Amino acid sequence: RTWDGPFKTVTLHPSAVTFTIERCPRAAFDNVSVQAKGQPSVPLYESFENMVLATINVPMSLHCLLSALHLWMFATILDASVMILSCYFLFTTGMTTHCPLNILALIATGNELTPAQEGAYDSFAE
Repeated sequence: RTWDGPFKTVTLHPSAVTFTIERCPRAAFDNVSVQAKGQPSVPLYESFENMVLATINVPMSLHCLLSALHLWMFATILDASVMILSCYFLFTTGMTTHCPLNILALIATGNELTPAQEGAYDSFAE
């Protein structure tokens, strides 16, 4: 549902159009020619035609697809409401301190801890 809904309509297709719109003028600026009087000439009309034809006929590139997926995941995961709810949940459960993952791994595997590591774990576990 999410793939066909917000991702495709809000992120993927606009990213593909934006990518095409950026690519065509860049190609036109690479094809600058010099007129008889020595003035540079940029084929902007051809760039516009290529832009329209590419938007209709050219499939989305893998780069565009991955870029849109990255943007969508970034916006979904780092949503402010998720961060606010996470902080509220951690505060209401009393987990206002943290314990590094390597200390938790040492405890899970039954290894010995240094006094500093034991102190970090004890303040986390209380």
